[in-house]
Parts: sequence; C-alpha cells; structure tokens
Amino acid sequence: MSKLIATFFYVGYLRPAPGTWGSAAAIPVAWVLHGLGGFPALLLATVVVFFAGWWATVGETAGKENHDPSEIVIDEVAGQWIALFPLSGGLWWTGADPWVFPYPGWVVGFLMF
Repeated sequence: MSKLIATFFYVGYLRPAPGTWGSAAAIPVAWVLHGLGGFPALLLATVVVFFAGWWATVGETAGKENHDPSEIVIDEVAGQWIALFPLSGGLWWTGADPWVFPYPGWVVGFLMF
C-alpha cells in the first residue's frame, strides 16, 4: 500500500521526469475533486495526501540510503494541488459551476509549480 501511495498509483515509474508525470497526473484528479466538492474537497484531499504521503514515504525509504528516490511523486501531487488552490478557490468563491476548471488556469498552475 505504501508503494501505491508514494508512487501515486505507480505514475512515479514513468520515465523520463517522473516528478513531472506525477504533477501532470495530479491535475485530472484535482479537477474531479473540485467537481465533486469544490475547493473544500481539494483542500481536504491535499491534507489527506500530505499525511498519507508522509507515511508512505517513510515506509518506502526506511533503511535505504536515498530518502528521496525519483519514483516517489506523492509530494509532487500535493504540491500541484496547492498550486491549483487559487484556481479552485476562486471558482468556488464566485459560485462557478463546480465542473468548470478552465484551460488557462490549470496550465498556469502546472507551469508555475
């Protein structure tokens, strides 16, 4: 279970640039979370992913010399979701349709992260 979480369902094994793949894979999940529950859902999921990722990373790196292997991308997922907070929060605050996650917003969030 810790490997599944730490690699974000094995996305961390994609090459090249597993961190970038992890960030990219986080965007559609953020869109679904935002669609289902708006900004509060994305915020809550980010907190859950942070703590689950912490647990999973500790388990996956225990007894190993490298404490930040490239296949562990759960931190990129949490970071990407935080980068999408302004988009999700702004949409939620204005009362926009929860399934709207406009094109330029998530691209800017991805590039800025």
